[in-house]
Amino acid sequence: MKNRMLIIASMVTALAAAGTAQADVIAGWDFSQYFTAGRLTIDGTTYTNTLNANYSELDPTFNAGGLASHEAGKMYMDGTFGSTSVTPAPGSATVVPTPRKVGDYGNAVSQIPHEEGAVESNKDGIGSTAGTNTFNSFSILRAEGQTNTELLALLANAVESVVFQADVAVGAGAGEDWSVSFGGRALEGGAATVGVAFAPNCGSYGGVQNVNLTADDQAFSVVFPGANNAVTGCVRMDMSSSAVVDNVAISATPLPEPGAALGLAAGLGLLGILRRRKA
Repeated sequence: MKNRMLIIASMVTALAAAGTAQADVIAGWDFSQYFTAGRLTIDGTTYTNTLNANYSELDPTFNAGGLASHEAGKMYMDGTFGSTSVTPAPGSATVVPTPRKVGDYGNAVSQIPHEEGAVESNKDGIGSTAGTNTFNSFSILRAEGQTNTELLALLANAVESVVFQADVAVGAGAGEDWSVSFGGRALEGGAATVGVAFAPNCGSYGGVQNVNLTADDQAFSVVFPGANNAVTGCVRMDMSSSAVVDNVAISATPLPEPGAALGLAAGLGLLGILRRRKA
């Protein structure tokens, strides 16, 4: 009888966990890793058109910074996964980090229009579960080894496609119910668009969903129905000129690892055996 109760208790716990599963931010970017505005570098010397994620709810240490967050996702604008190839060299890059007020950064960003660029919306995109840290948690990022903590966003000065890849395998086998949220705006006096598309396992992209940006700072969320059982996901953002995005968060519901499912099946089988023995 005691063994039977233990099995039932274990099964109830497993079923409860499965029933309460919720979406996690698999990978997020607040672009604070960049050395300064207008330059695609995180160390001030080496220029690159890729950028690791610096947030993830699969990261066990504060959900920010650190190796686990970096492994959970990567941004591409080098031709990978359908992105366009942006030349990262100073003065040539058509997608660049931009500050809250460009004038605060002097000559380093002379090629950027002198208007406010960074956004504040979707700062809570990383905090979908209790106890997680929101975007711009700079003290935690510094403690986790991130060198720079500038308040920056990503500005397109031409029509470009930027791809954000998220990897559920960092913490679990696969994910379902994928979505992306981000803050966005257009530079003052203009309008801009961001076309958002999703590719399960970074294969073929589905239909593009267009998001219209205005000068008002707003949060946006795009859901990708039917994108289930994907180990990785790629979100492509087709940014028009003057589009500014920040606090990008790719979310999914991690599915139970195969071992958990096998354990539950074994428990059900053993419970059936016990019932037959009692009969």
